[in-house]
Amino acid sequence: MPKRELNASLAEAIKYGLIYDRDLFDYLVNNFHDILALKDHTMLEKIILRSCEIKGEVVSQDVNENELRMILNFGHTVGHAIEAYFDYKKLLHGEAIVYGMQWHFIYPKKMGNLKETDYTKAVDALSLFALPSLAIEDENKLIDFVKRDKKFKESQIRFVLISQIGNATIRKK
Repeated sequence: MPKRELNASLAEAIKYGLIYDRDLFDYLVNNFHDILALKDHTMLEKIILRSCEIKGEVVSQDVNENELRMILNFGHTVGHAIEAYFDYKKLLHGEAIVYGMQWHFIYPKKMGNLKETDYTKAVDALSLFALPSLAIEDENKLIDFVKRDKKFKESQIRFVLISQIGNATIRKK
């Protein structure tokens, strides 16, 4: 697998750690460079298995996507908008999701919901990802893409926020 693809695929795994499993988050952060270097394939197996378990647990607890299941969309509202903004040509999906997760940490930080130590760890973890640089020249166009997202209901956008690493909540804006 090309390194860029592997880097992008780890975005979903770090998301699972951020929203649901602090141990997975810590494992990814502590071993990120070894994982990218493919030093030990059992590391990838562990990450993939735990990611699948988390998705299964969340979906089975909320099959109708009432609220809990929405945490699986962390980073995706803005990430999908960024992908659309660039006509799905500039970024891999995982890269866009990392940008989306980075953006999401601005909002809870302003709301004061996230402890400084978790905020710093999360931002530092997301900075490990090698990402193409972006220039958003038309913010209104990007916002229009955000409003087209399936999580935009009744003129409100539902954001997945991290209250602490390993725990996510839903906030309407």
